[in-house]
Amino acid sequence: MLLKILRFSRVLNRYRLGCAGSRFLSRKSYAGTVLLPKTSFPQRLSGAKTSQRDDDIAKSACFSEHYRWQREHNRGPEFVLHDGPPYANGDTHLGHAVNKILKDITIRCRSLRGDRIHFVPGWDCHGLPIEVKALSSADASAAPTEIRSKARKFATATIEKQMQSFQHWGVMADWTQPYRTYDAEYVAEQLRAFYELYEKGYVFRDYKPVYWSPSNKTALAEAELEYNPNHQSHSVFVAFPLVKVPEMIRAVISERSEVSVLIWTTTPWTLPANQAVCFSTKHKYSVIRTDPAGTLLVVASEMIPQVQGHLAQNTEVLLTFEGADILSGATYSNPFRPGRESPLVPGDHVTMDKGTGLVHSAPNHGFEDFQNALKHGITPEECLVDEAGCFTAGAGDGLKGRSVLTEGSEAVLTTLGNRVLHRGVYTHSYPYDWRSKKPVIVRSSRQWFINLDENLRRRCLECLKGVEIRPESARLMFENQLMQRPHWCISRQRHWGVPIPVLFSGERPFTSKKFVDHVCNLVMEKGSDIWWTATNEELVPESLRSELKLDSGTELRRGNDIMDIWLDSGLSWRAVLPEPQQSQLYLEGQDQVRGWFQSALITSVALRGQAPYKQLYMHGFTLDSKGRKMSKSLGNVVDPAKITKGGKNLDKEPAYGVDVLRWWVAMHASSNDNVAVSMHVIAECRENVTKLRNTLRFCLGGLLHFDDRRDALSYDQLLPVDQLMLHLLHRFHFRVTECLEDMRYNHACAAILNFVVNEASSFYFSAIKDRLYCDAETSVARRSCQTALSHVLDSLVFSMAPILPHLSEEVYYHHASPARFETGVFRRSWHPPPSEWNRAEFEALEGPLFQLRNVVNKAASKGGPKSYDLNIISQRGCQFVDSLRVLQPETTAVHSGLTDVLQVASVTFIDDVQLSKKYEGETTVVDEGEGVYAALTPTKNWACDRCRRNISETEGQLCARCDQVYQQLQLKFDKGAAFVEEDDEQQLKG
Repeated sequence: MLLKILRFSRVLNRYRLGCAGSRFLSRKSYAGTVLLPKTSFPQRLSGAKTSQRDDDIAKSACFSEHYRWQREHNRGPEFVLHDGPPYANGDTHLGHAVNKILKDITIRCRSLRGDRIHFVPGWDCHGLPIEVKALSSADASAAPTEIRSKARKFATATIEKQMQSFQHWGVMADWTQPYRTYDAEYVAEQLRAFYELYEKGYVFRDYKPVYWSPSNKTALAEAELEYNPNHQSHSVFVAFPLVKVPEMIRAVISERSEVSVLIWTTTPWTLPANQAVCFSTKHKYSVIRTDPAGTLLVVASEMIPQVQGHLAQNTEVLLTFEGADILSGATYSNPFRPGRESPLVPGDHVTMDKGTGLVHSAPNHGFEDFQNALKHGITPEECLVDEAGCFTAGAGDGLKGRSVLTEGSEAVLTTLGNRVLHRGVYTHSYPYDWRSKKPVIVRSSRQWFINLDENLRRRCLECLKGVEIRPESARLMFENQLMQRPHWCISRQRHWGVPIPVLFSGERPFTSKKFVDHVCNLVMEKGSDIWWTATNEELVPESLRSELKLDSGTELRRGNDIMDIWLDSGLSWRAVLPEPQQSQLYLEGQDQVRGWFQSALITSVALRGQAPYKQLYMHGFTLDSKGRKMSKSLGNVVDPAKITKGGKNLDKEPAYGVDVLRWWVAMHASSNDNVAVSMHVIAECRENVTKLRNTLRFCLGGLLHFDDRRDALSYDQLLPVDQLMLHLLHRFHFRVTECLEDMRYNHACAAILNFVVNEASSFYFSAIKDRLYCDAETSVARRSCQTALSHVLDSLVFSMAPILPHLSEEVYYHHASPARFETGVFRRSWHPPPSEWNRAEFEALEGPLFQLRNVVNKAASKGGPKSYDLNIISQRGCQFVDSLRVLQPETTAVHSGLTDVLQVASVTFIDDVQLSKKYEGETTVVDEGEGVYAALTPTKNWACDRCRRNISETEGQLCARCDQVYQQLQLKFDKGAAFVEEDDEQQLKG
């Protein structure tokens, strides 16, 4: 007897609510026979449990092994996503999270489809910010090798911290073999690439103006600038007296009168370096007299109103003429160049939008000035500004040592005296050093460049045509920036970087393939510091001297310049990617249009004539809730760790977990636009994830003890409502798959939420609860809905897995099926659903069914549909009603697909519209076009004490279905044959 009681108690544990426990079944213990969902999967997590769950799932699901496993087992095509290296400086921020999580969603989609993923994470390790950090802990006189050693240690420590964050976010990558731009193999490959560019004629050394950072004493490339839109400069109008006055002008002024050319500039510190004044050959100029001083000035005719406004004086036009005819050959004097005459020359860069139509030209401080000077035979003179941005002795004692951006400009204006006719403040966009956040200048120096001539630009544009760009609107921006880019300055005057492998005898540079190969061998053998530590004999053995055509007595010095870090990262395709060294995808922020996207394209086209990528995807920047860029100075930075792990006070700063962070990225940061973030938005994302958890939890609970290998029904055996659900699931699968494969992750999130809320929870779960809870455990009707429920669960898991890998693996961790528990999600394949699920009759059914459902819910809103009988009245042969008969072939039924969906006591079809008069006042128009009416009448049946449906014929009695189930249970109990197919503890292992 004891054995019988124990065995039956296990049955009742499966028919759970409460429970009947080990007692005999009685008429009052119906609740214990209802198969309510049961699962160990938690509804929601909070506090420290959230973060601990993330770590536990990553460990139990072997996240660290996913990359290696797919490389070994996936048999699909190779998919290469090349990781743009983040800078190895500082902690991770939301921008890192957006970038790395978008990449991870992309490769997980491909991996589940069976592709072999190649994704090697990397870091950009050289450059000024890291060197500055190294210098902060070193003496001012520290040797280059000491600086490099400290910089390497700092970069290595930063990489380790950032890598831990990326792995915590669930990013699947080859973490065992990341690439770092300071690695010897990488440096050697970069040195070889430099020589190939040099050999092909792309690399040259010249004295040219470059962007220069006085704060960091080094040249900068365009990509290392950021523009301050609120920079304030001096705005000055300066008069330079003409020396050689054109005859036409001399004819209208007296012999003793002085006439000057009037120029406008926002960089008065460049006036000591002035060598010419440029005019337009397409515009007219005038000689004007100002009152009351009577000063004679030459300005562009159309600029007279602007000039008059700034000088606040009335003007009289004495003469108007074509600039090209009169000004050519004229000269003027510059107070900073006493006793010397400077020419007026035509310039295509002269415009009439601001100023006077006459442009002061300082070839050492302007790109267009430099080119125009060479065009007209003007040789740039010695640069009067040093590396720190201060005037040299050549500028004169009054200016020597003064900073050109501050007191130097004031000293220039003081020296000019009454030659300055007007001064003010001009607010405009101005380039800043992106590292020091301080203004830059343009300054001539001897540098190494990559020659971006017309041919290379054209070839880059041609290769770009074959690249898919997302968003496509960024293509024009990319093309314009490429066309406007000056020659790429690739040399830097620092120590922490890859050396430019060139030797000098005096100012003459020497290099060769054998020399560079020799340096590469030394780097591989002894590390990249060898350029600074090797003796001349080690660096240039006698065998190489003859190669370089150098006498044994020729003194050599090695170059001190290092390469631009954009060249470091721009060559990563060559150092990292497998053959044919072309990535399917580069995915980075919008700013990389003028950064990594461009440097990679230029180097790849120059070296081998093709783009290094097939597709570019650009995401936006993260902003605060007010639309401002996040910065420490504003105090508006959102730390990803506070989202996933919470703050010090978890009550005020709760831990939302990795799932919420990843959902936010997919839902809000994948639309190519800038994205604002606030904790309010993060909290909304948590609620979205909670909705998913609740849906998944219902599925798991409903599938307790269900093993699809044993219990699942074939499609033909399923009830129509369950087939309808699979029809909806089929459509959902392809909709989500399309969004994921097209990288519209926000649309995928929206589709998942819509399916969960409307089609799964609101429609299907409501429709099957009666069967799932109250039918016999192994009945066809219950196995039918469990079969569909299993498909719903799997489809949801695989649809959200790329976005929420932790949640997906957690579901399978709690799944009753051993196959799912043992393999997890990412070691299974994601297959499309069978085509038989997609049926035309269900397509025709959807509209009428949900239309009728809305009508019924509205009409029965006071007491709910369950206490009503529904009569559907129409003409015979009505298509609207015929489509509904897929769910209920019978004329009247209390158990049918329609009663389940509509939640009514019964449904009756009446094929006679005339009978609608019988229900006058109770009918509602469902479809006016086809004449379909619904009549809800209070049911005469009683609520069943077990299933609570109003389908019992006698008060206090079970309905026919529940009575049959109850009798079967009673019979099994009486016989002592409680059915337990498998050990309950094994099935409840989750």
